[in-house]
Amino acid sequence: MAKPPKTTSPAAELISLFISTSGRIGRLAFWIANSALIGGSFVLFDWGMQRIAGEDAGNAEFLATPAGQWAHGSAAMLVFLVFLWPAWSVTVKRLHDLDRPAWVAILFTAPEGLVAAAELAGLTVTAGQRNLLGLGLDALNLGVLLWYVFELGSLPGTGGPNSYGEEPKFPGI
Repeated sequence: MAKPPKTTSPAAELISLFISTSGRIGRLAFWIANSALIGGSFVLFDWGMQRIAGEDAGNAEFLATPAGQWAHGSAAMLVFLVFLWPAWSVTVKRLHDLDRPAWVAILFTAPEGLVAAAELAGLTVTAGQRNLLGLGLDALNLGVLLWYVFELGSLPGTGGPNSYGEEPKFPGI
C-alpha cells in the first residue's frame, strides 16, 4: 500500500524555514525570509540601543564616545547573536538550492560578527571618527553583502533534484 504524501502546515513550514538547515529554498522564500530578518533586526537593534543607552541612543556626540561605541557594539552583538541561527538556516538552504555546501555560509556570516565584536571592543572609532579598521571592516562587510545578494538573491537554483534534495516548490521565483 502506498504511503500518503507528507504534508505540513504553513506554520510548521515557516518555523522550519528559520530553524532547519535541511532542504532547499528558492529565491522568493529567500527574499521573504531575509526581509523578515532585516526588519526584525532593525527593531531589536533599536530596542537594544534604547535599553543600553537610554536617552542618548540617538545622540551623535554620545555615540562618538567610548561608552557610545560600547552601547552600539552591544546592541549590534545582541542582534547578531539573536538572528545568527535563523539567518544561517535561510542561507544554508539557499546555498543548497545552488548545490553548494553549508560551510560557504561562514563566508557570509563572519564579517558581520567581526564588525560587531570590533565595535563592542571599541576598536572602530578614534577621536569620534570611524578609523581605518572600522572603514576596512565596513568595506569588507559591504563587499560580502553584495556577493550575498547577487549569488543567493538572483542566481537560479539547480534545476531538478540535487545532492541536497528535491527542487523547491517555486524554484524560479
